[in-house]
Amino acid sequence: MIYQLCNFNHEQIDTFYKVAIINKKALSEFTALSADDAITDIITNLPDTADAIITELLPEDLKLTAGNKISAEGTSFVVRSSFILTPQDRNLQNLLELYQNQEVVMVLDKRLATHIYGTPLQPLLFSYTELHSNKAQGAKGYTISIQGAANGASKILEGVALNIFNRGLAFQLAGSL
Repeated sequence: MIYQLCNFNHEQIDTFYKVAIINKKALSEFTALSADDAITDIITNLPDTADAIITELLPEDLKLTAGNKISAEGTSFVVRSSFILTPQDRNLQNLLELYQNQEVVMVLDKRLATHIYGTPLQPLLFSYTELHSNKAQGAKGYTISIQGAANGASKILEGVALNIFNRGLAFQLAGSL
């Protein structure tokens, strides 16, 4: 099931503003060397029953480092990312628990480009932690962490609008608004 989550939105021009987290089992195989059209086709034709989470990112919240790591085994491209997902809610936590320690592919969207981190053959690992604040205006929710290593850098698709960001069911929060 593809879930569309609401995370408080503010317009952002040149930064990542949306993320899709797709369980690797939901995707046909592709690599960082696969043709852009093939990858676009796989993600665009993802069935509505696929395991995926789509949400907008809080402004200036995404922490992303991605770069080469050289070791005795060779060079790998290491990805570490985290962001906050709000609110703190029982149904949201139950959904996140389904993804805990699962292998995923992360699709980050900007206005003019989409970056894909991980592949079904070299997925990233999803985890979350609860986020509490004793300040009234502090963030309360969950910190999502996605990390792993691959043979190459992110796949960048320019001028392509992946329809995955316009799909999904509205997610039902536990409490009433």
